[in-house]
Amino acid sequence: LSSSNFNDDEIKILSNIFNSNDEIHFKKLKKSVKGRRQIIEFINHPLITEKNIISSVSHKEFVVYGQIIDILVETTLYHRGIDIYKGGTNIAFSNILFFAGQLEHKILYRKMLESFITMVRTKNENSINKFYKIVNQLSKNITTTYEFFLFDLILESKNYISGIINSFDKYTIDVTLSSFLVICELWHAKLNSKISVLFDNSKQIEYYLDYIEFMKNHNSERIKYGYGDRKMTFPTQISNLKLVDSNVQKSIQITDLIASSLGFMFNNKSEKLNDFVKEIQTSKLRHLTNCHTIWFANEVS
Repeated sequence: LSSSNFNDDEIKILSNIFNSNDEIHFKKLKKSVKGRRQIIEFINHPLITEKNIISSVSHKEFVVYGQIIDILVETTLYHRGIDIYKGGTNIAFSNILFFAGQLEHKILYRKMLESFITMVRTKNENSINKFYKIVNQLSKNITTTYEFFLFDLILESKNYISGIINSFDKYTIDVTLSSFLVICELWHAKLNSKISVLFDNSKQIEYYLDYIEFMKNHNSERIKYGYGDRKMTFPTQISNLKLVDSNVQKSIQITDLIASSLGFMFNNKSEKLNDFVKEIQTSKLRHLTNCHTIWFANEVS
């Protein structure tokens, strides 16, 4: 998810790179040599700076492991009076599961992820039983102390699953809302003021509009919640939010091009475009220092 804060003159300058009145689309541009050259010129432009852009990049597989920790392990330890967010314990647990899932029991770990996603989306008894059956099977095959500990906590979460399931909604494991709120928090910190947001039409954000309104209009003292640099200001510092069509909003097209360039860099499956990927990897855009990431790591930060 990407965001930008360009003025009208800057939007015009960036749009002129593509020399077209048509909607600017990464998917269309990347198909031609000319289009790819224009994208590279765009993401290396002097206006591509931390002053104007904030992005959030998430590793989807790692995110699902994080959701298992956040939804199941956190609930279990909460009932024991333990806060797993203090000191980044939730991050450490997520990394343990992710790296363990790359080793000898990779197929079983993959089945666990898939069954967890199905359980969250369907919320029925069959999907719940299937998930815990796979977790139980994995727990009998693992060998490390850390895995034993985590799988015991996951299995124990079944004691609370009825309450957990009732807290799910259709986008529970989607990170669009959380990434959006993080980006808004970063803009608020950068500008030291409330922010006005235009967002490309999004089913997820539309679904959460009432929730976002509640968070920004709640009549309470402004407080930062969280630990270390993982803090969020509530009520959220959004003055207004409007969903718009990208085909009539050049600023949205420009921002989508930023997000699409980053996404393509990680997800390209075409060997003939590997050189294009390398150009994105070495671009100004790739090396902006204020990109928020949800990514696996061998340390907690």
